[in-house]
Amino acid sequence: MTDNPLDYSQLHQSNTDALYFEAIVNFRKLPPVLLFHGRGSLHKCLVAAKLCALLVCKIKKACGECHSCLALKQDRYPSVLFIDNKERIISVEETLSIKRHLSSASGAPSDPRIVFIRDVERLSEQSTNKLLKIFEELTPFSFVFMTTERRYALLETLLSRSVPYFLKNTEEKEPLFTEKVQKLAITFREKAFNMDYTEVFELCDELKKDSQLTLEEIIEAQELALNQTYKALLHEKAPKAIAKLARKRKHIVLLRKTILDQKIKLNKALVLESLFIN
Repeated sequence: MTDNPLDYSQLHQSNTDALYFEAIVNFRKLPPVLLFHGRGSLHKCLVAAKLCALLVCKIKKACGECHSCLALKQDRYPSVLFIDNKERIISVEETLSIKRHLSSASGAPSDPRIVFIRDVERLSEQSTNKLLKIFEELTPFSFVFMTTERRYALLETLLSRSVPYFLKNTEEKEPLFTEKVQKLAITFREKAFNMDYTEVFELCDELKKDSQLTLEEIIEAQELALNQTYKALLHEKAPKAIAKLARKRKHIVLLRKTILDQKIKLNKALVLESLFIN
């Protein structure tokens, strides 16, 4: 892959995420504010760029050959504002340029206004607050797409006002799971998505005793269950998948939080263990 974050032609034609968003755009169900998160900065950018192309392409197919698609790849399309500060903080002045860009939207589907922010965790707190105000004033067919590798470093207010979408780094190899972990993942898929935070923790303790698995293996099983759920939903027809994702979203976010908390608990235990050993 080249390092051009807007050259979405690097994505495979059968990329599941790109096909999913193509269906959503066709059904006019695209959320105005999307947060792409996960490892691998370039892959997230390419999927977001493909989504931009689906909106501005003359034939709405991200053909890669029309004037709009070619201009987008070269960061020259006027209705798409791409912010990539690399190692710098995203300033208040740049946030104001976002407001100016979106305020000129016509509100017509043929003329969408898009802001694409790479590594949104680089926003200062003041810039984040200004961006949140912009979210409240978005007009029809105005969109803000953001990417981050550090979702949990973002302010809760920013997370609550955007729709998260997890993207797996395609360069990572599929992990190998033991038979026990795979069976436990099935249990999580059947039970955990209808539980609250406390009940998930109780289920973890119960499974740990019954299955004689380590906490690391239980965390693996939960993560595997989440990935399997995403894949299952993405392979269904778009309207049905969107409805299911909306219903399960809070449970997925909740389970991810319990996984994170368990990892913190595990790391603390390992530190204490090393102190005693040494």
